[in-house]
Amino acid sequence: MVGVYSDKDIRELIKKGVIQGNINDEQIQPSSLDLTLGSYVYCLPFSSILSASDSFEDYLERYSAYKLNLDEKPLFLHKGVLYIIELQERVSLPEGILALSNPKSSTGRTDIHVRLITEPNQGKKQLFDIIPENYSGKLWLEVYSNSFDIMVYKGLSLNQIRFYDKATKQVEKQELIKVNNDKGVLFNDKGVAEPHFFGDSVLLSLHLPKDGVVGYIAKKSPYPVDLSKKENKIDYFFEELRNQNNGIIIEKDSFYILVSKEIVKIPENLCAELEPFDSFTGEYRVHYAGFIDPGFEGRIVLEIRNFGPRFLLRDNQVIGRLKFFKLKQPPYNKYGVNSNYQQQKGPRLAKFFS
Repeated sequence: MVGVYSDKDIRELIKKGVIQGNINDEQIQPSSLDLTLGSYVYCLPFSSILSASDSFEDYLERYSAYKLNLDEKPLFLHKGVLYIIELQERVSLPEGILALSNPKSSTGRTDIHVRLITEPNQGKKQLFDIIPENYSGKLWLEVYSNSFDIMVYKGLSLNQIRFYDKATKQVEKQELIKVNNDKGVLFNDKGVAEPHFFGDSVLLSLHLPKDGVVGYIAKKSPYPVDLSKKENKIDYFFEELRNQNNGIIIEKDSFYILVSKEIVKIPENLCAELEPFDSFTGEYRVHYAGFIDPGFEGRIVLEIRNFGPRFLLRDNQVIGRLKFFKLKQPPYNKYGVNSNYQQQKGPRLAKFFS
């Protein structure tokens, strides 16, 4: 059966040497693998995609303003500055298997934009966040913190990759309707909800109740977020948002944490992915972290950054789209009770904040 690789399949890929590195059990998620920062950090003046004939390490040495080493101590990374960091893991993908990268939930909720980069060798051009079939080599991570200075350390995980067969297709609308009727995938406060679709994707709407905190907006903070801790003070970095006049105004170049009205429950044989951009709903990014594991249950937290003019968001308006995919086989471990964001009911900040 073709599909997305669960933790069972990922362990087999590690045994076969398709995935290489000193990988621990905590990195293996129900339908993805956490990657970890390695030793070398390059500060660059710009982002770029290279041609197939270029040497990536030569490019880094030529254009980087400076090079740092995470072996020595945790490093301070400035907001608004681009860094490329070597990852500790490598892959040697066979024909027919690809991988896709996404930021981890905690990374996205801290407004840290990360993109996976492969080396432009073997006659293949670079692409952000996609590892093509037959690729063998190092992996790198482009890191750009939009809102805060951050402290990072070797072994920190900022992104994850999901492996899938080349023939994998999105679950179609009629099958999703059947799964929702049988098991329940989409819920509201009254029980199982009828999904609304755009093609085969399930539409999500925005939850802006009249009372209470509906979300957060990032502050301009002089303090760095230490990504080795969970005690960074919320008041230093975020301000609470409340619904005013039946909506909130999204300012250009500001970062917001909001939440979906729908409660989503992912069956053990499926996983999901949230579309990052949707021009049908507005000129803003809906999320940075889009992978949703089997076993997850809760509202979907939305990491919104507006690239266009001021935008008024109202309760219950369409805010994004979910795509569903079949797993090759159910995982050993589903997203569970002890996971950081299980059963989230309202807007929840990253695990780094107390």
